[in-house]
Amino acid sequence: MAEPMRGVRYVTFDCYGTLVDWLGGVARFARGLLARKGRADVDATEFVREWERVQRRLIEPPYRPYGEILEESLAKTLAARGIAASADEARAFSASMGTWTPFPEVPAALRRAAGILPCVLVSNTDRAILEKTLPLLDAPIHRAISAEESRHYKPARGAFEHALRALGARPGECLHVSAYEEYDLEPARDLGMRTAYVRRPGLPPEPGGPVDRVLDDLAALPRVLMEITR
Repeated sequence: MAEPMRGVRYVTFDCYGTLVDWLGGVARFARGLLARKGRADVDATEFVREWERVQRRLIEPPYRPYGEILEESLAKTLAARGIAASADEARAFSASMGTWTPFPEVPAALRRAAGILPCVLVSNTDRAILEKTLPLLDAPIHRAISAEESRHYKPARGAFEHALRALGARPGECLHVSAYEEYDLEPARDLGMRTAYVRRPGLPPEPGGPVDRVLDDLAALPRVLMEITR
């Protein structure tokens, strides 16, 4: 039987990768770009894996805007394969992130969840990118906190500490929902936040560490929230 959760006041979410199909968005952009450059031989899945490793290194302190990181990460990942990226192509990649779509069940599930507890985004992006994504989520979001606001990129604890201060909440009053162990669940758990792991394509089917709940997708979340707020 799942352990009870008492006193949860907010649900915080990783946005890109958990709510929005982040890996799919990168892959679609990469396939189109590689095809235009006559390099359809490059495997898009492997390209995305390498891109993620590159951008992970680039989010280390000191803070700089995520738009810049997106542009540099694309250029570096292409350069490793002997492919040049123009400044316009790098900017197009950065601009595309705000158009990446949520997983199919997300809008309806978020609307139901928001009717139970306030829903908050804690995202490794710039505010401008989040503002483009919010209408696509099509659900009430209590607050969207960007790395531009906190000046910290997850998995830095500062990103979560800022969110807690902004909400006026103690760690145990927040349930953090994510598909990512390293970026989200581990630092949130270390701070004392409740955690829920969402299974997503291309990621491990089970979390690497202890979590309060494991969800097949976001559609399962409203039922969990109903249980813990009775």
